[in-house]
Amino acid sequence: LFEERFRLGMFAKDCPYDEIPYDVVDCEAHAALNLQMARESIVLLKNDNHLLPLRRDVKVAVIGPAADDRMVLIGNYNGRASKYVTLLEGIQAYSKNVLFEQGCDYWREPNSWQERKNNEALIVAQRSDVIVMCMGLNPNMEGEGDDDYSDSFSGDKRSIELPKVQKELYQKLKKLGKPIVFVNVSGSCLALGEQKQDCDAVIQCFYPGALGGQALADILFGECSPSGRLPVTFYASDDDLPDFE
Repeated sequence: LFEERFRLGMFAKDCPYDEIPYDVVDCEAHAALNLQMARESIVLLKNDNHLLPLRRDVKVAVIGPAADDRMVLIGNYNGRASKYVTLLEGIQAYSKNVLFEQGCDYWREPNSWQERKNNEALIVAQRSDVIVMCMGLNPNMEGEGDDDYSDSFSGDKRSIELPKVQKELYQKLKKLGKPIVFVNVSGSCLALGEQKQDCDAVIQCFYPGALGGQALADILFGECSPSGRLPVTFYASDDDLPDFE
C-alpha cells in the first residue's frame, strides 16, 4: 500500500494532490461522470415483448423497499454527495402517472401495522399499467462485517435468495397479471430464477451512485440504451454454490 502511495507522490514536498482546488469537489463535470458511470453499470437481463422502453404516459406502480432508499444508491465506502436521486425520484421525473408504495421492509417480517404496506402495494399495482418492483438488498445486509444487524442477512450471506418477506410480496403482485419490470438492487448476486421466468423485464442495478435513480429512469424510458454486463456469476440457487467449507 505504501509503495503505491510513494509512487503516486503523496509524500513528496510538492504533492500534486495538495494543489487540487476545492471547488472541483462534487462539481458539475464530476456529477456528469457519476451519471455516465451509473448508466453504463446497469445491466438489462431480460426484456420480453419489448416492454422497455416505457412510454411516458403509462401508469406506473413503483413498489419495493429499495425504491425510495438513498442507502442503496451509495453502497459501502462512500462519501456524501450534494444531490441524490432515488429510483422512485428518477421515475417521477419522467412521468406524472406514478404511484408508489414501499410494500414491505427489506427483511423484517410484517406485523399487523406493517401489513398495511403490503395491502396498499396491491391496491397501487391494480391501478397501474405496469409494475416496477425495486427489491433486493441494502449495504447493511451485505458487506465485510459479521454483525447481527439483520440475522441471516449480514456479513457473508447464508443464502442468495431474496428475503422471505420480499418473495411473499413478489408472489402476490405476480398474481395480478400485470407487466412487471423487476429491478434488483444488490452488491452481490441474488437468485433471480423466478424473475427470469415470470417477469417481462429484469434489470440488475447494483448500488448505482448518488444519481442512480436518474440513470435507471433514463434506461427505463429509453433516454439511453443499457450497455452494462455482469461482472460476477449469478447462480440460480444455493444448491449451485460450491462448498466453501
